[in-house]
Amino acid sequence: MGKKPKVCARNCRIGELAKSLEVQPHVIRYWETEFGVASDRSKSGQRVYTPQQASRLRMIRWLLHVELYTIAGAKRQLRLHECWVCNG
Repeated sequence: MGKKPKVCARNCRIGELAKSLEVQPHVIRYWETEFGVASDRSKSGQRVYTPQQASRLRMIRWLLHVELYTIAGAKRQLRLHECWVCNG
């Protein structure tokens, strides 16, 4: 896990995103519910993520897997980051 995971440069499906983040698809689905990341759906009903959504999930992965935050701590850090970006 030392290398930085790549995030999709275009819209990507959950399997592609899971592979790039080095997690299982069910982890991404869990993060969607816990962190409020809403995925879009393809015509066939598969989850599709924009580069912005993929980037947010990448940050969540980094907070949880690299920085070892708890779910609550990661949520707090994301809120602080969003406030800083909006006000900065």
